[in-house]
Formats: sequence, structure tokens, C-alpha cells
Amino acid sequence: YGIAIHPSGNYLYALVRNTNSIRAYSISENGKLNFIDTYTTPVNSPNLAIVHPSGKYLYVSVTAENYILAYSINSNGTLEIIGDPGYVTTPANSGPEKMVIHSSGKYLYVALSNGAGLSILEINTNGSLTLKNTKSVGENIFDLAVHPNGNYIYASSYSSSNIYKYDLAVSWKT
Repeated sequence: YGIAIHPSGNYLYALVRNTNSIRAYSISENGKLNFIDTYTTPVNSPNLAIVHPSGKYLYVSVTAENYILAYSINSNGTLEIIGDPGYVTTPANSGPEKMVIHSSGKYLYVALSNGAGLSILEINTNGSLTLKNTKSVGENIFDLAVHPNGNYIYASSYSSSNIYKYDLAVSWKT
């Protein structure tokens, strides 16, 4: 389903929804994928993935279960789940999907597709996540973009042509 490429360009992670797994590949100089391993996810239906800009962590949204999974990425591209149970829960029936990471690398923003809005998760020093806040807009959020200055995040709606601006410097005021 979702794929993410490591910032080095050396690894690709592919989510396989029907097998509840993540497949890791190395990428050769000519772009060929070389299989590394398959990792079973602790919950069903992994959806989308994003690699932290440092290349140390992989985050996976699980829309059907309202989870965000956290993995550490080893120097050889292999994965290890962070902590037990290895995920953080978003609000009930929120449907986490698209994720973006703040330019500081300290926050993960998650679009909530079931009318729940947007969640902010703090990225801890070990890569684990802590849910900090959720902003409801009453619409299904589809996509996210963080402004390069790091002060604003923009969210687009599935159900309308609305674009929401969140002022990150002023406690989520829109």
C-alpha cells in the first residue's frame, strides 16, 4: 500500500496491507530493489509510511485501528519496533492517514480522515511517540504540508475544497 524511501536513498519500505507486514529493500545504484526482510506489524492494515529526516525512524499509520507504529532503522536498513506495544493510539475512530514531520524533526503531524482533524505527536529522543494534541475541524483531512519556516501547517479536506491553516507558534490557532 504505502511506501517510504530512506533519506540516504539506500532503502525502501513497502507496506503490504493484506499480510499486515512491512517489506524492507535496499536500493542499488541502478535503482534495483534487493529484498532485506519482512516485518509483521503488531496490528492489522498498515496504511502509509514516512521516514524521519534523520533516517533513524520509520512511522506507519494504521487507519482502521487508529494507531501510529514506530520503528527504529538500523544502519543496514533493518527495522526494530520501538517499545511495547510499539504504537501510539490516536483518538477513537479518527482514521490516521497522511503524516508529515516538522522541519525541527521533533513533531509528527497526522491527518485524521474520519472528520477528526489533525493530531500532533511529539517525537521523543528514542523515536517513540507521544500524542500531544488533536485539533478537530469536523471534516475529513486528506493531505498536510508544513511551511518551510516551521510556523504553519496546512491541511486539505476530503469533503470540501477547504484548506485549513494551523498556527503552530500560537497553540494551534487557525
